[in-house]
Amino acid sequence: MILTDNRGITVCQVTSEPGLVARANLLDGAIRNDTCLEYSRGKVAASSNDDERTLWQFVSAGLSNNPKEEYLSLLGFHREAITSKLGQLKLRHGNADRLGALGRSVSIFNLSS
Repeated sequence: MILTDNRGITVCQVTSEPGLVARANLLDGAIRNDTCLEYSRGKVAASSNDDERTLWQFVSAGLSNNPKEEYLSLLGFHREAITSKLGQLKLRHGNADRLGALGRSVSIFNLSS
């Protein structure tokens, strides 16, 4: 549709594909109702392939209450496993001072901040 007035021409395009309009309305509703996390989790559950599922898992992680921990978990870094392995290293080597730098290097796993 082309609209004209004395200032110029405005081109408007109306999308009429029913599926696209329905999906856009669902997303718009999630944004308006502040239910984006539920929306993204629904997209994870409805994903038809691994790439799509992974994408929506990262979107959900970013919308969660603790995105830092969620992102690390999705990347395969689990706080409990890292803490356990670090403890095993300290016990194995017996000298916590030598492992001080190692402890500092994994400080990103201190997820309480």
